[in-house]
Formats: sequence, C-alpha cells, structure tokens
Amino acid sequence: MGDKTLRRPGTAELNLIRGKLRFMARLFIKVQNCCRVNTVSEMLDCKHFDHLLCAAREMSMDNTQIGLTMGGFLKQLNIIKRSFAMKAKDSQMKEDCNDFLWHMKQKWTNYVAAIASKRQKLKTLNKPQELPLESRQRLGHSNKLFKK
Repeated sequence: MGDKTLRRPGTAELNLIRGKLRFMARLFIKVQNCCRVNTVSEMLDCKHFDHLLCAAREMSMDNTQIGLTMGGFLKQLNIIKRSFAMKAKDSQMKEDCNDFLWHMKQKWTNYVAAIASKRQKLKTLNKPQELPLESRQRLGHSNKLFKK
C-alpha cells in the first residue's frame, strides 16, 4: 500500500496511505486482543479469519465507511503477501493466500459489508430534513424546500 508514496509523493496520496496504515494498525490491535497474532501476515491467515471478521464488524459499527472499504484494504494486503510468496517460491503461503481470498468471498459481504451498508442507509434516512418556510407555504410553494 505504501508503494504509491515512492512513485508520486503528493500530499493527497500521503494522507491516503497514512489513513490506510492507521486503520490497519487499529484492526491489527483488535485482532491481537482476540488471539495470538504477531504479524500482519499471520493476521491474514485462514485460522484467524473469524477473529478478523469479528474485529472488522466491531470497527464498522463505529464508522460505516470503514466497514465498506475494509475488504479492499485486506485484499490489497493479501495480494502483497501473495507476491512475496511467489518471489520466495513458497507454495504453502501462496495456498494460504488463495484460501484467505476464498474466505473473503464467502463471508465478508454477509458479515461486514452488508451490515455496514445497511447502517449507512439508515443513517441517511434518519437525517433531519429541512421544512419549508411558512411564508412560502402560503404562496402555494409547499412542495419545494426553501432555505432561510
């Protein structure tokens, strides 16, 4: 994820990378509290996927946008891990990466992304709406919203 900063070190890219790294650090700490994980590579293993799912769901309750973008971040990290496995010619790690992606496809949408999307839609529905001014209602323009 930090590779963009090496190519184009613009302020927007640096802020994006910084945000992704901060987010992944928070996720790593939450997973580490549930089980014994020493590295991010271990966190992206299938045997810790359920702990990762619970931590991700908990984080998405606080911020729904994180819940929607988290899957993409984890897939990017898994691709990076898989490229390291291909360079090292480690077939076991490559198979673990494929298994992790399979788990992501099977469970992620139902357990994290769908819940975050539903919460985000409910927030927009519950947002207070502006009422038209009384003077505009008398003129017969009550079907439009007017600002003061």
